[in-house]
Amino acid sequence: MASITDLSSASSIATTDYFVVNQSGTDRKAQANKLPLLSAANTFTADQTFNGEVNVRQHTTMELWSLDCANGSTLTMANTFVFQFSDAAVFSGLVIVINTTDGGGGVFMCSGGVVVKIADGSSVYSTTSGTASKTNLYYDGGSGEYRMQNNTGGSRTYHIFSIRLRASS
Repeated sequence: MASITDLSSASSIATTDYFVVNQSGTDRKAQANKLPLLSAANTFTADQTFNGEVNVRQHTTMELWSLDCANGSTLTMANTFVFQFSDAAVFSGLVIVINTTDGGGGVFMCSGGVVVKIADGSSVYSTTSGTASKTNLYYDGGSGEYRMQNNTGGSRTYHIFSIRLRASS
């Protein structure tokens, strides 16, 4: 096995490469391609927990976003379809929604059984279930869940970014 004494010289990692740590005279190894390279973009397929502070780049240069969620999954909802943010009453936090069909965006704070609409520049969102011609983000008292209902009159596609601040309604 070849030895790399300067990790910055490891420009590419193959599936056959190993990261080896010697612990009390015993070599412990892991597949190197399972470890993130901090100088390259990484995609994680499992949940990551950070116990310390997470620092995010400031948007000081064109096309370098602090958080970029544009490549995430979208949700297409038929008219009258209701999306629940969790399968139990385990969500309170911030929700940002972009209706990519019509272009309208909204920002909502969900906490204590209340939905506060912070921003809705296109006037296409409501915080009341069943409101006609709107996308409705509301609290359902019977289930204790926050939900989003497409009541616009047609199918719509949404990008949704949420930050859970508490594991209850």
